[in-house]
Amino acid sequence: MIRFLAVHLVDTLAISLDHDLELKPGPEGRCIDPGTGREVADFLAGREPVCPVIIHTTNSQAAAGMVMVLREARWKTRRVLPFDDLSWIEADWFPAIRRAIVGPIRRQEPRRSC
Repeated sequence: MIRFLAVHLVDTLAISLDHDLELKPGPEGRCIDPGTGREVADFLAGREPVCPVIIHTTNSQAAAGMVMVLREARWKTRRVLPFDDLSWIEADWFPAIRRAIVGPIRRQEPRRSC
């Protein structure tokens, strides 16, 4: 992700970061550690803020550190806590991403006819 953002950050509308990433299978049965979301947060903290960052991790200590480093660098952040397998995506993550990109939903009152 850091390599991608190094090139495309200016075109990015929102970023969603987890902290603890799954090990990936590598050659000869060895696992490859893809790193952590904190590494991405540290990378972003060294750049000018261009978009909101949604942090979605169950690792509360890591999330607090990611939020802190990003907010100190003036990035807008929001925390979403995963729950109930994938239920959190529709319930909390999707609305957070939507608000990050286009803002809150504004409900208009129906027009009254004369």
